[in-house]
Amino acid sequence: MKTFKKSLSLILAVCMIASMAAIATVTASANSGDPIRRPLVTDVVNKGAEQVETNTYYFYMPNTAQWRNEFNDYYDGTEGSHAAGIYWWDGSYNCKGNYADFGLEQDWPGYAVTEKEAADANIFKAEVPKDVPKIIWNNLVDGGQDASQPQYTKAAQTMDIPSEYYDPDEEPHGFYPNGTTSFDGMIFVPNPKEVSINPLSQKETIGGSWCYYYGDGTYGIYPTKAEAEAAGELLSNGQFPAYGLQTDCDSASMLVGKTATVTPNDSTAVATIADPAIASVTQDAATGAATVTGLKAGKTTLVFTLAKDGGAEEKVEVSITVTAAKKANPMKVTTVKKTVKAKALKSKKQTVKGAIKVTKAKGTVTYAYNKSGTTKKIQKMVSVDKKKGTITLKKGKYSKGTYTVSVKVTAKGNKDYKSKTVTAKAKITIK
Repeated sequence: MKTFKKSLSLILAVCMIASMAAIATVTASANSGDPIRRPLVTDVVNKGAEQVETNTYYFYMPNTAQWRNEFNDYYDGTEGSHAAGIYWWDGSYNCKGNYADFGLEQDWPGYAVTEKEAADANIFKAEVPKDVPKIIWNNLVDGGQDASQPQYTKAAQTMDIPSEYYDPDEEPHGFYPNGTTSFDGMIFVPNPKEVSINPLSQKETIGGSWCYYYGDGTYGIYPTKAEAEAAGELLSNGQFPAYGLQTDCDSASMLVGKTATVTPNDSTAVATIADPAIASVTQDAATGAATVTGLKAGKTTLVFTLAKDGGAEEKVEVSITVTAAKKANPMKVTTVKKTVKAKALKSKKQTVKGAIKVTKAKGTVTYAYNKSGTTKKIQKMVSVDKKKGTITLKKGKYSKGTYTVSVKVTAKGNKDYKSKTVTAKAKITIK
């Protein structure tokens, strides 16, 4: 199945809250039985003094009591005929700031849309200026701010919907099917799993995704109807396109007693741990984020399961590796004073064994000559065997005295112990 881009979600919550804050300030009024109260978007745009280029946007209005109620009924005088609203802040003929020119008392909920597709009365169509960056579809109900009024909770809207094109890989705006270079002629389909209640106004807000509209009440994530049919993904009647369940990581590593957090792109996905003896999991009800707490070392799998229509399930697995914290390496390093005769050094190099003693080391031990820590007079005359730690003094003329040879000793460690490095200062007397 072709993967569908992630739908509009709480990543736009800041914009949504700002918009709803403005909505909450307007006066309460009902839309019922007043066909001239809100101008039709087609009249505003197509008959305006300034002729502008437009895009055609479609909207599937949810067929629920929240979206279709007595406060948006009878708009055109026909019982059961519900209108939709469309609103935008910026661009030509924007609602905000221009509403007075159209005889309106306030800008929200925007312009009325009553042009329905004959194939599906739930689909609305609007011509919107191309320079409009974002739109909001709604049910043309101004709920007002008086919670005692019956229309207060009858208002519903979408989240801010980007209507400008952007690169498909640009985040966080990848909310449309692959291959789209314009939303002109496309349909916005609400996702029933993305319904939220705005904390400021208590009105319903819903997210969703753009789909290709095929012009006959059907739509999908493929550019053509034939492609959608071939893939078995021709949608209609408010069906929301399935998109692959994903997580913010494919695998996670953690120490015993520590935690790892994995978040799915659908908050309704349920997280479980394959081996509860290795790790336990708790899940945030709002975001679906699963917090895994390790109990003992081992490997297990975190499984997100999403129930789909028809009883089918979609799963995504995250590999969880739980490891024990490594212990400190118990390596001990001591030095033993050694003596070398100056006379012997005149004729040939001298190898000094046993100057560095290593005990209790965990893991392979290696030695590295530390020139900067060695007595300056002999710095260029010393070498150290990397595996054995023996010190070699090159052939040459040495002044009598006691010299320091610095060596860094490292125990690599293993699965249970950390690595450890100790600087040893061996004393060598030349007499």
